Amino acid sequence: MRVPAAFKLAVIASAVFSITTAIDIGSMVKNFFSDDDATGSTDSAKQAKQTNTDDRTCVYEWSSLSCQPEDKCKIQYQFGDVTPSQACRVADSGDHTKVPQQFHLAFAGKEAGTGMAISWTSFALEESPSVWIGTSEAKVALSKNAKIETKTYYKDEKYELYNYHAVVSGLKPNTEYFYKVGSTTEKKFQSAVSSFKTARAAGDESPFVVAVYGDMGTEANSVASNKYVNDLVDKVDFIYHLGDISYADNDFLTAKTAFGFFYEEIFNKFMNSLTNVMRHMAYMVVVGNHESECHSPTCLLSDSKKDQLGNYSAYNARFRMPSPESGGVLNMWYSFDYASVHFTTISSETDFPNAPKNAYYTKRTYGNFGNQLAWLEADLKAAHANRANVPWIVVGMHRPLYTLRSCDANGVPNDEYESLKVQKAFEKLFIKYKVDLVYQGHVHAYERHYPTADSKAIMHGVSKDGKTYTNPKAPVHVIAGIAGNSEGLYPFKNPPSPKWLALMDNEHYGITKLTATPTNLTITMIEAATGTTMRLVHLVASAALCSEVSAYGFMDKLKHFFSDGYSSAVSGSAVDDDKCVYEWSSLSCTPEDSCSLQYQFGDVTPSQACRVSDTSNATSVPQQLHLAFAGEQAGTGMAISWTTFALDKDPTVWLGRTKSKLKMMANAKIEAKSYYKDDDYELYSYHAVVSGLKANTEYFYKVGNADNKHFQSGESSFTTARASGDQSPFTIAVYGDLGVDDNSVASNKYVNSIADEVDFIYHVGDVAYADNAFLTAKNVFGFYYEQVYNKFMNSMTNTMRQVAYMVVVGNHEAECHSPTCLLSNSKKDQLGNYSAFNARFRMPSPESGGVLNMWHSFEYGSAHFTSISTETDYPNAPSNAYHTNRVYGDFGDQLAWLEADLKAADRNRDNVPWLIVGMHRPMYTIRSCNADGVPNNEYEALNVQAAFEELIIKYKVDLVLQGHVHAYERHYPTANSSAVMDGVSNDTNTYENPQAPVYVIAGTAGGPEGMFQFKNPPSPDWLVLVDNTHYSITRLSVTPTNITLTMVESATGTVYDEFSIIKSYDTRTLHELQ
Repeated sequence: MRVPAAFKLAVIASAVFSITTAIDIGSMVKNFFSDDDATGSTDSAKQAKQTNTDDRTCVYEWSSLSCQPEDKCKIQYQFGDVTPSQACRVADSGDHTKVPQQFHLAFAGKEAGTGMAISWTSFALEESPSVWIGTSEAKVALSKNAKIETKTYYKDEKYELYNYHAVVSGLKPNTEYFYKVGSTTEKKFQSAVSSFKTARAAGDESPFVVAVYGDMGTEANSVASNKYVNDLVDKVDFIYHLGDISYADNDFLTAKTAFGFFYEEIFNKFMNSLTNVMRHMAYMVVVGNHESECHSPTCLLSDSKKDQLGNYSAYNARFRMPSPESGGVLNMWYSFDYASVHFTTISSETDFPNAPKNAYYTKRTYGNFGNQLAWLEADLKAAHANRANVPWIVVGMHRPLYTLRSCDANGVPNDEYESLKVQKAFEKLFIKYKVDLVYQGHVHAYERHYPTADSKAIMHGVSKDGKTYTNPKAPVHVIAGIAGNSEGLYPFKNPPSPKWLALMDNEHYGITKLTATPTNLTITMIEAATGTTMRLVHLVASAALCSEVSAYGFMDKLKHFFSDGYSSAVSGSAVDDDKCVYEWSSLSCTPEDSCSLQYQFGDVTPSQACRVSDTSNATSVPQQLHLAFAGEQAGTGMAISWTTFALDKDPTVWLGRTKSKLKMMANAKIEAKSYYKDDDYELYSYHAVVSGLKANTEYFYKVGNADNKHFQSGESSFTTARASGDQSPFTIAVYGDLGVDDNSVASNKYVNSIADEVDFIYHVGDVAYADNAFLTAKNVFGFYYEQVYNKFMNSMTNTMRQVAYMVVVGNHEAECHSPTCLLSNSKKDQLGNYSAFNARFRMPSPESGGVLNMWHSFEYGSAHFTSISTETDYPNAPSNAYHTNRVYGDFGDQLAWLEADLKAADRNRDNVPWLIVGMHRPMYTIRSCNADGVPNNEYEALNVQAAFEELIIKYKVDLVLQGHVHAYERHYPTANSSAVMDGVSNDTNTYENPQAPVYVIAGTAGGPEGMFQFKNPPSPDWLVLVDNTHYSITRLSVTPTNITLTMVESATGTVYDEFSIIKSYDTRTLHELQ
């Protein structure tokens, strides 16, 4: 899968963007070669009683051309170092390697307050570690009964780290003790004396305060929180970190660290930066996804690093939580009491059904630590039974059950961010044992919820101002992932408004404080930089909802560059490459069960390298469902089409008059087409033609594999075409030049909303703009033709699966001509001559004597529609071979077919009075004509006119619908380059019995090329109006005597033009009039 290269290219792109923010070249260089230590750890070291030395405190001093401090650091270059300071590391020999550092504490002991785990590290093994303890600083004594465990999890030729955990017992609750740690025999390898206070005993009724937060790293976003937390000594009783500790696994996501190994350096930096507070109070931790492994390119290329730094090894070696005392496992799950609260800490990362893998490209299997759910039930059951003594139960976990980032409009969790799986695993137990408060991180925002159960807010006891919950009847969920890390705060885009949401803040980095008494829990959200109380919540829990999205700063812009940039209006279960996105918080492609990192040349962002896994079930699930009319007689058949990424050898369609009575259509003619394959991709298009249907009748259907229900679609429905001659009114949507970029968002949304309002859709060419896939900075060197086409088809599925989507060929259907395609004969061969267009759709050309999807015709009620190709098969047709030196077309004698089709339709006027032609290139447009309206070849109009106008006039075509020009143009009846004004009303809005065809250009749906900017356009007599400012579609409403065309702005629904063509004579005398 060539994963490391994807990362390298993504980080190089990041480097380009980050470096260019410097003010000038000099500051760029200084910035790039600086140490960039932004955590405030220098201040923390000054506050601590001794200086800790780790690789991040070793810096290159340009004035002396040496690493400082010289007695502890030296140049030790490793692959990936790009600055001298990076190559400065702690010398692997010397006294400093045995000096204790990274001090931290955790509660211990069977009974609350009777023990403490005192932890520290050294770079060289201390074979005789000890702890001294006493009730005064001057009287610390060697603790002979302390149980000391030494753990190491990672070594290489130049680095090792030893973690020491000394559990001291026999202590008194809520009592201050003094301690030091280090070598039993050598004072120079002993720490200074520090102090801590033991936990309150279970049942202690005095109030206490806890600092609670998640998702804290060591870079610029965490500076304020780091400083704030370090100042909490003597202000809070302990700290509860809800997972994602240090973000060591993100070590490679900067320009300076892209190719190096800095995992350990960052973890050491984090631990030392918080030593001032960690050495004085318990620092209780929860496992998060960022604790799972190292997955930098350097780690991915090293089996040794993957083995040593996987499955939460660093996390479980560096900390010592009270799992032995509570029956838990390592630091993955455990519990403890503190006064009036029982704290239960669980793993949302492992050991429950469908737990996240958190193995990012390392192909490792993590977890398997034990039966967490059985332990959890036993723990909660015991705590619930002990309510008389310890009234509150608080659960700490990393991933949330409920969050705006992973729920539908009704607040029901989904798996966009794993919430549904977490809810299924844990909520039942939380409700069963009446958990009071669930504290979570993972989402980089603050969310406070109303009491919630089974996806619904339980408002019993909630005050009118929403700030106090008295005797709540369901657990209260709070997300506090706001401490600050390399990924920043999450910028929600159009989040839902579930009823369980009290408020959300994604603007302020900070922490929360939990103040507890036996009858009251108060949660306070505090901005770290200012100490301002932003939110206040009382459980016997506040403020107006903050502004939803903060303004983009530079990092936000960088993330925007790495984001997809466009989201279609329709969501669905279909997964294509565009739906595979890189999730920075988890450093994985999501959805994980369908997508994986598969780098291809030209990918410059991680999301671009995320593609549908070629082994996932997603490859066999039907998607891109669309319909087209079929059958010799109008209304008697339908072509049902879909695609899969893996070949379905037994494709099937089921049909019925009701949703519950679908039958396999054994007689359906199903054709599977494939036009492009490479080593990593293939696509199969299936076209099932069902016949023997009744006109204007609703049918239900589904498609997929005959035997495997997992590879079958959901049920949809359609209504067949009106029979030829049906005189009832109908409406269609007509447009050209749509695409799937920002310009098409409004039209995409509008078209997907009108499935019940129109009878079918007529797309007059330039369907997906897949050939323009390379015309953005992110795509220029890659191959995204298929990705864009798939994205378009899936984005329109909501409508395409319900109404016929009839298409006309345009120039953008011709080929792929990106640089990648131009350099590949295989791609040019497979993706030329309209291959994708002809394989993906199935128009009624067999029934109408046409060829593929190039030209065809069909009838619907009172109108005959003839679709022709302005791209091929007529004299002087455009080549549409852009630099590929290919010859396209040669599909057949289009003009002979066209004459025969129009002739037959004209003879059938008494039954089907209207004759409408759909084509892509216009013969009349102000973009390609001279001052008096005569077409020229600046935009091919003259060649089109020369080929087709004679037949269009000869058979008295009523209306010609076109695209190509990115504007809306409405013309008077026109023939031979002149307006024919007979029957045109004074207000120009009615054409009664026009004596020439009427031309309309509707190329305004919103392609990536934008609207055409006319410069000094001519004013021919045939032009009524032009609109090149509003992205829009055109509605065509048809009766036997009237066609009304309405140009509707997609974004607002505003009508900008409307006119009617009227036949006021009896159709039975039509031929006599003609």
